Amino acid sequence: MQGKRIFVLKANKARTDHKFHLKGLPSTGGRMDIVCRCISRALLYHDEPRKDTVFYAVLLGPPTPPKIIRVDGSKVESLEADEISIAKMIREALKSCRSSVEEEVLAGISVSRTSFQDLVEFFAEKGYHLIYLHERGKDIRKMTFSAKSVHVFVLGDHIGLNDSDELLLERLGAVKASVGPRSLLGSHCIAIVHNELDRYFVSTRSSSL
Repeated sequence: MQGKRIFVLKANKARTDHKFHLKGLPSTGGRMDIVCRCISRALLYHDEPRKDTVFYAVLLGPPTPPKIIRVDGSKVESLEADEISIAKMIREALKSCRSSVEEEVLAGISVSRTSFQDLVEFFAEKGYHLIYLHERGKDIRKMTFSAKSVHVFVLGDHIGLNDSDELLLERLGAVKASVGPRSLLGSHCIAIVHNELDRYFVSTRSSSL
């Protein structure tokens, strides 16, 4: 057992409807390309879904923010690694959403109107471990993780989190964690987190035998 992993991406400009072009994800989608790459890195391993992982994209662009796309690796079907395929999935999910409450619109894919603040506060109330990925955080290799816990990794897009977001995470007891000495793309950070946790749990399991 390696524990449940949740990734939360704050996508500051990503569109909240389906009206973006697949060949113009950065411009017409409000950097929807970042969302697609992060989903790919978070939920796929050797082209198979990571069943221990759930990904949340908090979309804050026009026309009706906020909206959250939730993709559950244990339930999603036919997930492909390329950006266009994932963008089509997101577009279909946003187009199919008709409710103001969380609604599963495709297998393993839900849409809701929850805010970033409400989402991370919900995780804190559940007793999940909030970890804010930040280049000035504690080295992730010096941290300990529990196979019985749910770890929530929060990160920003190219704009990042604002001061109020960071104060909120601090108030909720989130730990800042760094995956390396340099600032990296969010999708790269996700891949490194998975690798570090995979290595960590293999190591701790071996040492207990």
